[in-house]
Amino acid sequence: MDLQIIFQWHKVLHIILPIIIIPILKKRVGLLRACSIVFMVGLLKEVHDIVIVMDPLWESAVDMIFDLIGILLGIIATK
Repeated sequence: MDLQIIFQWHKVLHIILPIIIIPILKKRVGLLRACSIVFMVGLLKEVHDIVIVMDPLWESAVDMIFDLIGILLGIIATK
């Protein structure tokens, strides 16, 4: 099994999920809170990955950058 394929899809999910979740949450809690919720969940997940799963710090930093890109695209998608 090629692990590189899994990691690539994992990175894509960091972009796709905020684009899907932000418009749904925006209707209920507003845009700022929706973005904050998505960012906090992503941050907590990356802290979990660093502490429990022992992911490298650079990999989690890249995941957070992809989360921010996804959040920005989610904001654009809601407008």
